[in-house]
Amino acid sequence: MSSIVRSFFVLAIASAIGLSASIAFAQPQVGIPENEKIGVIIGLKTEPEAAAAAQADAAQQISDLGGEVNHRYTIIPAVSAELPPQAIADLLNDPAIAFVELDGEVQALVETIPWGIDRIRALPNPNNGDAIEYTGGAGIVVAVLDSGVDLDHPDLVANMYINPGEIPGDGIDNDENGFIDDISGWDFNGDDNNADDDNGHGTHCAGTVAAVGQNDIGVVGAAPGALIMPIKVLSAGGGGSFSDIIAALDYVLMMKQNGVNVVVTSNSYGSGGNPGTAVEAAFDQAYAAGIIHLAAAGNSGNSGGTGESVGWPANYDSVVAVASTTINNTRSSFSSTGENVEIAAPGSSIQSTWPGGGYNTISGTSMACPHVAGAAAVLMAEASLLDITDANEANGIADEVRALLLATTIDLGPTGPDTLFGFGLLDLYAARTTSGDGDDGDDGDDGDDGDDGDDGDDGDDGDDGDDGDDGDDGDDGDDGDGGDDPILPLVKVHKIRYQAVKRGRDLQVKVQIRNEEGIRLEGTQVTINLVGPRGDYGDATTSTNRKGLAKFRLRKARRGTYFTTVLDVVVEGYRFDPDDPKNFYANDF
Repeated sequence: MSSIVRSFFVLAIASAIGLSASIAFAQPQVGIPENEKIGVIIGLKTEPEAAAAAQADAAQQISDLGGEVNHRYTIIPAVSAELPPQAIADLLNDPAIAFVELDGEVQALVETIPWGIDRIRALPNPNNGDAIEYTGGAGIVVAVLDSGVDLDHPDLVANMYINPGEIPGDGIDNDENGFIDDISGWDFNGDDNNADDDNGHGTHCAGTVAAVGQNDIGVVGAAPGALIMPIKVLSAGGGGSFSDIIAALDYVLMMKQNGVNVVVTSNSYGSGGNPGTAVEAAFDQAYAAGIIHLAAAGNSGNSGGTGESVGWPANYDSVVAVASTTINNTRSSFSSTGENVEIAAPGSSIQSTWPGGGYNTISGTSMACPHVAGAAAVLMAEASLLDITDANEANGIADEVRALLLATTIDLGPTGPDTLFGFGLLDLYAARTTSGDGDDGDDGDDGDDGDDGDDGDDGDDGDDGDDGDDGDDGDDGDDGDGGDDPILPLVKVHKIRYQAVKRGRDLQVKVQIRNEEGIRLEGTQVTINLVGPRGDYGDATTSTNRKGLAKFRLRKARRGTYFTTVLDVVVEGYRFDPDDPKNFYANDF
């Protein structure tokens, strides 16, 4: 491979101990074991009349590389195959090979992506149409303060929060939190443990937040991996009291302090009058503890979009006021307006879940609010990968997530923040692919991109916030065989992710390293191999920062499929298993 191609693989130096990233050019010798294969589609450079011969040659080459051909196509000059990831670079370096692409999956089109979920780009990659397979928000609990939630709805039940400290139906407050049998939230309107929905409004909002994906039914939510904590504060008729709202916030904060990762509230209700300082203080206290609040701006707007009509609690400083948009990206005629509107989201004709296992299409800023609540859950879940830290040492990362949501909106209406749409239309994909650590400098015009110099130092990545619980992956600890030499604990690849930086021009590969207890390891040397549309970009080495992240950057990355293999991880006192499937990652950029 030419040095010109290799020069595109420029590494961000992320080591806290001053190690320089280095580039080697050997083919990968370790990684996924040979019996771990991936499905690919391989295009051939051939004329139609010679396609059969070219396919035969390719099949032989694939077999020699340890792979197996599944299909030889006549409609296009290509074959499909399963082969070890180490073989991909060899194929791409063959002048007879036009491309190698991941073999994607398809599903029967039974589950629907509502237009609002599509509009806010609640997808890992909007070009893939893969929201149904997406589990954004995993590990986050969203408290839905509303009319309750249909606890048995088939599109919600798998994502219903279950209190592990309670034994259902025994009439005992097992976790001693003051609420008997609060298995899934609480009914503050009726003062009992049955938070089931007898109105419909809360179930609809919950579906927009976190309806289950990849289940072949119904709809999918903005955060289909998040959990829903039903908090019933509204009656069957849709009414409620602010005293119950305060009690509900008290409960949510107490559950968070008891270890539940409930860091988002969705508030699709409101009042035209300010209820006073007590309610405001309750929202403020929960926000100070790191809980971000999203609230419907209100449905009191006029056709001209004039005046101050945002209701409460949306008007509070600690609450994000959400306006409503139509499918045409215009303001919904009912959407309240005012200086405190911060963000807009789809709210007209939104399809979502409904009590009794059904679905319904309704409108309101109440429908817009849960889109943003789901988006907030996704960012909370991905805070580590997005380098979101508690920079101001206040409110946890709630205000940083809030700022990222606002900074990545699509500007609608008058240029800049306005009273109709706030900062603009929610764009979750932009938020998820915008680096939170300021590693891209001023982003300038980049000139001709030259040789990219040292490409900056990617910032110091903040102070690591509260670091979540996230201590999964702690398996493999029984590896000892009783020999004389002590068996070192494993160091593992926790996640590999791709992120668009420099206004989408550069590909950043992020590899997070943890030990078996889920602790992120700083100063760990990580070596990867990157293969993409232009072939083998070579091997590269850098060290992890205090978040356990090793960052690699490919300048002016061509769109297409990229394959990352972690070849080696070196840190004193640990051993690395090169055959762990998590060492390999493939996705589109």
